[in-house]
Amino acid sequence: MKRAITLILALLMCISLVSCSSNTDAPEGMMLASNTAVVDYSLFVPQGWIIDLNGATTAAHVSDGDRTSVNVAQWNYQGTIDDWWKLEYKAQSFDSDAVFKDVKILTVNEETGEEGESCLIGGAGAKRYEYTARLGDAFFKYIVIATVTRGSIYVMHFTFMQDSVAEGAEITYSQYDNHKEDVKKIIDSFRFN
Repeated sequence: MKRAITLILALLMCISLVSCSSNTDAPEGMMLASNTAVVDYSLFVPQGWIIDLNGATTAAHVSDGDRTSVNVAQWNYQGTIDDWWKLEYKAQSFDSDAVFKDVKILTVNEETGEEGESCLIGGAGAKRYEYTARLGDAFFKYIVIATVTRGSIYVMHFTFMQDSVAEGAEITYSQYDNHKEDVKKIIDSFRFN
């Protein structure tokens, strides 16, 4: 019985992967990463990326050797993007007891001091935030794009790991530089269903 259940689950997973990775509406060189039977958006990633199916969160990464990744999460939310960023994201991620340390926000309007920059995602008004932070002993660079629409907040999150550098050397992020075009394609092709 246990073996039959395992076989059925494996078969369902294969069917799910095939249905998620092929889409005739995918932009050239891209494949569908989101399970549109579960979520109300389409996230496309470059062909060859590894799709991580995990319920209502959509995620993909480049390879086992390059953990550059994107994930999209959605939940019911009635506040503003700025409220979410300040009251939920920053408070939970950057405060003294939080997971991230040595945080440096990179998208700050010099005139107003406001964090993030306005953008569009899937045709909806959004804010894009970039920052670097230490998680454990490693530094990462992040791009977070959030929009509040359709009674929900949608958060697209890109992660880039630091390069291996000598102790005391400046931290660099070649994965960020190497995948700028991929990031642009992912953002530009995102759409709501």
